[in-house]
Amino acid sequence: FPKQYPQWRPPAQWSKTIGYSHPGSMSLFSTGSAVSDGVRMFVEKGDSDMLEEETAGISFLDTVIAPPIQQGEGRTETLVFVDGNNTKVSCLTAIVPSPDWFIGLDSVDLCPAGEWLDTLQLEVSPMDAGTDNGLTFTSPNW
Repeated sequence: FPKQYPQWRPPAQWSKTIGYSHPGSMSLFSTGSAVSDGVRMFVEKGDSDMLEEETAGISFLDTVIAPPIQQGEGRTETLVFVDGNNTKVSCLTAIVPSPDWFIGLDSVDLCPAGEWLDTLQLEVSPMDAGTDNGLTFTSPNW
């Protein structure tokens, strides 16, 4: 666990959520694999421009954008469109402050076996993007 929580520390918060509804062929990240430069920029700096550029040429139905939660706990929500060809949702939310931690969904299928889910509740755990290997919250990228 990183040490030396910054003296100037923003309150614990969650970044905006960004993601996509898509067919099975797309993925924003995959557990155990290196993240893209766009994901790295988003989880380290909160900048989604490069991530949006990376996905510009990829076929997806809808963009998922939800506002940030600017306190340690709270709620955010958004609408996302899915259809019979684009039944999966992938999204990311950065944990602030942190070196490169995030929570996310990787290709969650909302229509398994051809049947739409009425509800879905998932518990997610923090993930480490693996792009900032220092031992402190503000360490340089190695």
